[in-house]
Amino acid sequence: MWRYVLLPGTDGRAHHVTREEIIVATKGEGIVTIGEDAHALRPGDAFAVPAFVDFKVDCAGETPFEALVVLPAGGRAVVAGQPAFQPPWSV
Repeated sequence: MWRYVLLPGTDGRAHHVTREEIIVATKGEGIVTIGEDAHALRPGDAFAVPAFVDFKVDCAGETPFEALVVLPAGGRAVVAGQPAFQPPWSV
């Protein structure tokens, strides 16, 4: 589990992970986009991103979006055109 902070005016990077990832919003407003579907996240909201589904998270408000994110140990991230990698927090 790690703390994710995205500053206002910053767009997330599209990627997918090899295990289900859980995002729990703690501050600000965020948007999880999967394909054409956008899902708002506000403090207390949780979102489960299925494995192998491209998504991105954006900051939607005037203040930073903060969340706790959970990726099971061994999960790998894949950004288009790059080799898969294991984020240090999922070791």
